[in-house]
Amino acid sequence: MEKVAILNDIHGNLFLLNKALDYLKDKNISKFLVCGDFLTDGPDDNKIIETLRNLNAEVILGNREESLLKLTPNSGEISEKFYSFYYTYKNLTLENLEYLKKLPTTKIINIANKKICMSHGSPYKSRDMIDSTSYEQFAKLIVDYDADVYLFAHTHKFFEKVYKNRLFVNSGAVNLSMGRSKVSTFGILSLSDDLIIYDQIILDYDFEKVKRYYTESNFYKEHPEWCKIILYMLKDGIEYNTKFSKMYDYNMSLKTNYYKFTFIYNLPKIVE
Repeated sequence: MEKVAILNDIHGNLFLLNKALDYLKDKNISKFLVCGDFLTDGPDDNKIIETLRNLNAEVILGNREESLLKLTPNSGEISEKFYSFYYTYKNLTLENLEYLKKLPTTKIINIANKKICMSHGSPYKSRDMIDSTSYEQFAKLIVDYDADVYLFAHTHKFFEKVYKNRLFVNSGAVNLSMGRSKVSTFGILSLSDDLIIYDQIILDYDFEKVKRYYTESNFYKEHPEWCKIILYMLKDGIEYNTKFSKMYDYNMSLKTNYYKFTFIYNLPKIVE
């Protein structure tokens, strides 16, 4: 039986990626599958790419990487709200930027005579929100992308569903897993000619250590407000980024928007 690990939505967090890899090191993993959004929102984008390139990994683009590839050196002039996103682009090495350009958005691979379809949102659109009740999408995928296993990411919420003898899985998120606080979520897929077994991994982390990892970084020094929103998400497992984006007022500074946001949601001070 062959075992592969599914590591999605790493979002630039080398600390949590290494924690997941430490957990997996004695699990006889033969290959790593990464369904996108391994960059942005963390301090270590270049090191994330270098780590993935040193693994036996199949990697595809997520919506974050797709958006990065649309940026230009002048993109730093965009709204202050997106400065933290541009941070990744301006710090990527040329070699790593070229690596991104060669990655697909969807991939079908064969492991142990099983076909696995990898996508971020879905093969149709990287921002598609697929969950355990997306039966219409499941049926369409079976016709358009015939496979035994379909892997998704993007929502940061894990699910496992068998539909018409196919397995549909979102392993959650290594960084910024939603729905449960202070955990990384990823998966192990065990495959043989006549068997497919999925194990969902929910790995606790020490929030104070993760907070220190962020606050001691250059990413925090340059973008403290956005970093604090990420820390709230890591601490509570709540999609504060979506809430913040919906209430964002472009007529005000990022800092003012941030203080308005913490006041509206009654969030305690997260960094002393």
